[in-house]
Amino acid sequence: MALFVIGLNHRTAPLDLRERLAFSHARLGSVLPGLNGQLNASGLVLLSTCNRTELYLSSEDPDSARAKTLEFIQTHAKSERVGPLLYVEEEAAAVRHLFRVASGLDSMVVGEQEILAQVKQAYVASVTAATADKLIHVLFQRSLYVGKRVRTETGISLGSASVASVAVALAERIFGDLRDREIMILGAGKMAELTAKHLLSQKVRSILVSNRTYERACELAQQFGAGRCI
Repeated sequence: MALFVIGLNHRTAPLDLRERLAFSHARLGSVLPGLNGQLNASGLVLLSTCNRTELYLSSEDPDSARAKTLEFIQTHAKSERVGPLLYVEEEAAAVRHLFRVASGLDSMVVGEQEILAQVKQAYVASVTAATADKLIHVLFQRSLYVGKRVRTETGISLGSASVASVAVALAERIFGDLRDREIMILGAGKMAELTAKHLLSQKVRSILVSNRTYERACELAQQFGAGRCI
């Protein structure tokens, strides 16, 4: 049984391409069932965050699985230029990659706290969709253990440890106390959602959400108690 990961992240692909390959947790419920069969994989986990989309696969026919996975990614990216931006890690290198991801060592902000929960969420979604085989179970259970241990035994998570929290801290450094401030967030993706949470924890007076998609902006605004969309 072969094991590999294929994906892209903030280091290898521009934002617009990463957005096209983003899969929300709700969307995974409709994408995952049967996907391992479609990709000729025995086991499969799809990890999608604001900074990365990665597919972890176990397969008895890795050449076929890689080809089908690349086709799946190109279809959802609606771009043939995605190929050169992808990385592929196999066997021990794939295990090491996931351990680094779960530990926050491969994040835009090293030590960020959200990624471990996102890895767990992706694994649980795979289990729910019945796309996890024994190898995938062992790999992800071990990665969650490693991610927790790294945070317990090192100082990697001390201080602000996410892009959103760092952005809010920088705003406070520039503008001072954010209480009673009115703040506009450009975009309505996962990063915008995390930023809004951090801003609300600072008791800002109001948050405006501006996004190229009106419906998504309203959805995010209402998630945080917006009275109306304009």
